[in-house]
Amino acid sequence: MKIFSWNHLWSGLICAGGLTWCGIQTYSKTPALALAQFALAAFWLARGLWCVLTERGRSWAREQDRLNKLTEERQFGRYWPIVLWGGLAIPAPFLLLSLWRHEFLMVGLVLLGFASLYYLLVCVIFGKAKDEIRRAETITREEGRPLD
Repeated sequence: MKIFSWNHLWSGLICAGGLTWCGIQTYSKTPALALAQFALAAFWLARGLWCVLTERGRSWAREQDRLNKLTEERQFGRYWPIVLWGGLAIPAPFLLLSLWRHEFLMVGLVLLGFASLYYLLVCVIFGKAKDEIRRAETITREEGRPLD
């Protein structure tokens, strides 16, 4: 068995293991949340193993990485890390302060909700930009010109 990407393998195992551990910790309090975490961990593990162990999965992952990089550069230029991770920079201090003082927890959770909506908006923008890139590449291929 050939492993195509050790980075994908380890990241998939760590994420799935972390979600499984969190699910085990929360199962007695909220079984529905734990089952959702187990399902997400199984999905990530299956997708990660598919990308790591099969040639088709590897080519799909490479294509997604290429499209992501192209979309980041075209949409946001050199500021793409700020756009992607900037939404988490606002609630993070409040969530860290909530470990020290519980009064900060509610503010941090509200800001985390707004950060989730911001991230959802960025994902929608990325999805539309990827569709435009795919459409442009399809037209370019049909015309017989080389891709950029």
